[in-house]
Amino acid sequence: MVRALFLFSFFLFPLINLCSIPVPTETQSTRLNIQALESLINTDIEEAKMPAILIARVGTHLTGGVDDIKTLRQICDKHNIWLHVEGFEFPFTSI
Repeated sequence: MVRALFLFSFFLFPLINLCSIPVPTETQSTRLNIQALESLINTDIEEAKMPAILIARVGTHLTGGVDDIKTLRQICDKHNIWLHVEGFEFPFTSI
């Protein structure tokens, strides 16, 4: 979330537009919840909002979690959303 705050302030996006997508802890997964993401995007579009950026992670420092970059790329391409991938400790090996 800290990185998202940095990017929002860097690009002068209002912080009120920042949304977070839950990670399904009940399944002990460390991946972003794809269904929640798609639901949020569709809701935003229905409300005449324009999703602009998705920040995905590969290799977090606490859990080593890796988001499904291929699926997220497809969703971002479909909705013309910028996909920003950040990682910790050699993230390029996960792509």
